[in-house]
Amino acid sequence: MGLRGHFDKQFVIGMVKMFNFVICEDNYNTGIVLKNLVTEYADKKSLDYNILFINDNFEQVIDFTKSNIGHVNVFFMDIVLNEENSTGLTLAKQIRKIDVMAYFIIITSHPELSLKVFNYKIKALDLIFKQEENIEKRIGECLDTILSESSKIDNLNLR
Repeated sequence: MGLRGHFDKQFVIGMVKMFNFVICEDNYNTGIVLKNLVTEYADKKSLDYNILFINDNFEQVIDFTKSNIGHVNVFFMDIVLNEENSTGLTLAKQIRKIDVMAYFIIITSHPELSLKVFNYKIKALDLIFKQEENIEKRIGECLDTILSESSKIDNLNLR
């Protein structure tokens, strides 16, 4: 281990953590609301971040995931996407196979579909209904959890 181990720790300490927020939402207006909430949060916390808002051609999410392994990747997934043979849950399952550390926050206007989330084994952080009055608070709590966990993971990597 010697010098190499020491170098790796120094390198990790100096790295800036990149947060990628990916919004998969077929309703443009809802996607913009989510993007604004995430932007406000990330700016307030002074995060180094990217936001990708995709409201069609969801296959590009898979390409993005493959090229961003190792970052903190947070996916806001609508359950019902207006794309043939694809739902937010099937997309999340594909992403989970590529990025085992990804975070999923499920956003939906279909409470009757909420239990289906468990069938896909994606380890979703939360499920939030679009009609919820305190959606901003719920998203903030999710993002606080992600910041806290990613910080703890960094500390484990430094040992």
